Amino acid sequence: MTFQNLKEINNMLNPGYKTHNISVSIQHWQLRDMLKIHENNLIFAQGDKICGYDPDTKESTIFTENLGFYPTSLCCDHGYLAVGGQKSQLCIVELQSKKTFSTNLQGSINNAVQIYNHNGELRLMVCNNDHTIKVINLSNNENICNISHPFPVNNCQISNDGKLLASVGDTNDVYLYAIEDNNYRLIHNFKLINDGGFKVTWNTTSNLFSVATQDGYICVYDVRNLEKIHVIPTKQTPGLKGACRTVMFNRKRSLDILFYTEHMSSFGIIDTRTFSKRQTVLLSQADRDTQISGAVFSECNERIFVAVDDKILEYTINTPSRRVSSDYSIN
Repeated sequence: MTFQNLKEINNMLNPGYKTHNISVSIQHWQLRDMLKIHENNLIFAQGDKICGYDPDTKESTIFTENLGFYPTSLCCDHGYLAVGGQKSQLCIVELQSKKTFSTNLQGSINNAVQIYNHNGELRLMVCNNDHTIKVINLSNNENICNISHPFPVNNCQISNDGKLLASVGDTNDVYLYAIEDNNYRLIHNFKLINDGGFKVTWNTTSNLFSVATQDGYICVYDVRNLEKIHVIPTKQTPGLKGACRTVMFNRKRSLDILFYTEHMSSFGIIDTRTFSKRQTVLLSQADRDTQISGAVFSECNERIFVAVDDKILEYTINTPSRRVSSDYSIN
């Protein structure tokens, strides 16, 4: 597999951006996926509390405070908020009732959390440095099973059709599981490049997934043929600044884009119709580094929010240009 040099274009985003003076905390230098969205509220950590901010009304809320730990991971989906901590702490909030459940999973750092619907049963996946993914039933907060790995698990994602699980960690392995009731059956081991992975994302049709890697690549896999089909270096690869921290397929199929952030100062948008073009956005001048703590699409999937230093930047996707030839969507 050869590394792809993409043609740089500048029309995937509209010119300019909005600035929201909101800071987003991170607690681990590699875990920079700390911005989420729920019902138009941006969700993020500030110290030991989880806050919300509506970028349209400018209203702020507090979802939970005095956690007793500083969050290293969070997610908000299906009416629940889940927050993980450095010493295996876990807090689960049912948003409608405000009911809170806190526990310690007796492992190591909770690197990532994901909520998904398993045949009508809401489950929480907790990726831990103790080499496991802990699967929790959110109806009673009981452990269903632990999925053991030979490496610390940094991230996992369930495919949109609910049939597959992909996980990554501190090695260059990618594990693919088939989901069968309470069993997660390993069916394939893909390889990254040389280093570990930090984020997994699936396209809307669940035939492709992509991984963000520590050594600065976006690797794309086709589960139909069980093969790696694209390897795309970030703009600042090689080097620490080019480490890829988060990656996301856009859920609006007519747009066909894959978004990623680098460790510092840069993010990119890849055209997934051909995987031959991208737009790179540099967030600062060469003599200054800009910290990136997370990014997320809006719920309408036509805006991108990027948390940097002490603010959140809002970009809009050039949807008319992206809808040209949308019949060729693979996403």
